[in-house]
Parts: sequence; structure tokens; C-alpha cells
Amino acid sequence: MENFLTFQDYAPIIRSETRNILIEDRTLIEVQETVIQEAKEALRKKYIIEVIFMQEGENRYKPLVFHLSNMVIYRAHIAVSNRVIPKQREDLYVDAQEWLKRVALPSDHTKAIFPDLPLSQTENSEQTFRAKSNKKYKTGF
Repeated sequence: MENFLTFQDYAPIIRSETRNILIEDRTLIEVQETVIQEAKEALRKKYIIEVIFMQEGENRYKPLVFHLSNMVIYRAHIAVSNRVIPKQREDLYVDAQEWLKRVALPSDHTKAIFPDLPLSQTENSEQTFRAKSNKKYKTGF
């Protein structure tokens, strides 16, 4: 479960020199663990997180990998650099947070997103529909 994100996942997002510095400093690994834990907490009520986060390689859900990678890079950038964070990096982080929140929303919410992730039993069960009407009265018409 701990290897859900790999160092290759960051290749399209940051330069290899920067990635190597973050790996040597152990910042990337520490931030990665925190971000994955937060994602698990957000998704736990609606999805089977054990199944999601034990996937490896091409079996992982690509949008989740993309968004978590962006969150990790943003937080690692904050931890290592005192310089101004690029606006694009900040926008990707905000988008990733928003995506994670919308995925975790209940299915009946209007802004919910429905990714191809395994649902938990409570979310997967069919909802019952109950109809009720008013008492009928006889009229003298």
C-alpha cells in the first residue's frame, strides 16, 4: 500500500534534477506519505481504499495518481523552497484538492464526481424509495 505513487509518476510534472534533490532530501517521501493518508481519509466513507491503494503500475486509477502527484509536488515545493511558487503549480494543487473533495461527496450530491473506483458496501447498495400519500376522504359530490 505504501508504494501507490512512484518516483516515475513525477516525471511529467517536474524536472528530473528537481525530483532527485527532493528524493535525496527525503522531503518527497515524507510529503507523499502525508498526501496519501489524507486521500485515504477523504475516500474512506465512499470507497474501498484497501483495493484502491494496493494497485500498482498501470492498474492504478490514472486521474487519482495525477492529482495526488500534483498535491505532493506542491507541498514538497513549499517545504524546500523559499521562493515564490509558480501560479500553475498552485492552480494544479487547488484543482487536485477540489477533485478529491468532489469524488468524496455523497452520490446524491449535485457536484459529485463518479470515478471508476470500487465503492464500499454502504455506497454500493441500492437506495430504497418509499412513497406515501395523504389519507383519502369520501366526499359528497
